[in-house]
Amino acid sequence: MTEKGDAESQGQSWRRVQFFVDHPLVLLLVRVAVPLLAFGVAAATFYLTQVRDDGQGDPRESVVSGAPNSPTESGGSAVPSPTAPTVAVGSCLDAQNDVTACDAPHATEVISTVNDCSMETLLGYLGGIPGQDFLLSGISPTTAATTSGDVCVVTGPPEPLTLRIADVLLTPAGDVWRRCVDTAQREVGCSVPHKSEVVLDHAPSGEDVDCAGRADAYLGSPFARHSNDLQLDPAGDGCLISVRGRNVLTASLRRLGAHALPMRADG
Repeated sequence: MTEKGDAESQGQSWRRVQFFVDHPLVLLLVRVAVPLLAFGVAAATFYLTQVRDDGQGDPRESVVSGAPNSPTESGGSAVPSPTAPTVAVGSCLDAQNDVTACDAPHATEVISTVNDCSMETLLGYLGGIPGQDFLLSGISPTTAATTSGDVCVVTGPPEPLTLRIADVLLTPAGDVWRRCVDTAQREVGCSVPHKSEVVLDHAPSGEDVDCAGRADAYLGSPFARHSNDLQLDPAGDGCLISVRGRNVLTASLRRLGAHALPMRADG
């Protein structure tokens, strides 16, 4: 074929391609197919993203990022489990023997954590002196089982307790714990009007009763200073300080010292 014939043949081929490209149906097909293809790509991307977010993607990724309910924190250390507070001397306990706040109502207070649950231990904790301070006869220490083991506890005449009772006998708040006798000869706390106070419930074996000496120690001053208003009464092998006449005492005489007698007329 001649060069002229080749040129004419190529020109005809190009015109056929140009005719095809410019045909309206081809242009319509392109306008429809391109958006559909773009939409399909976007939908596939969204689907794959949702599957990964739902935890159905690569399981290795959840191990790296930390699976839900993992027993470790971000630092890799184990999360500590809560532990019960340690029960110690001075701890306050509720009715279930669990540690609770001492400035809120509580059932008992721990006075010892060793095998020593005696009245001497109790008196020492309350700030009292054996042989000089006498508690209401219904008060005594007892053992309680706690998460820290057995401990020695006590509850008080005010139930429930609302404050710490350590050294309470060194304050006026201790009067409610002390043993006194009212005008009807009933045992009462010394915080209520009373006729007598116990300064000795019974003399230890072989010891002299010595009510006068015990009254001096109880008052913290010579009993003789108050002999016009007070008297000593024997009570078996014990001693009472009683107020004379129709008067009653309104607070305890313990450590009275140089203060005036807490006394008023009965009724």
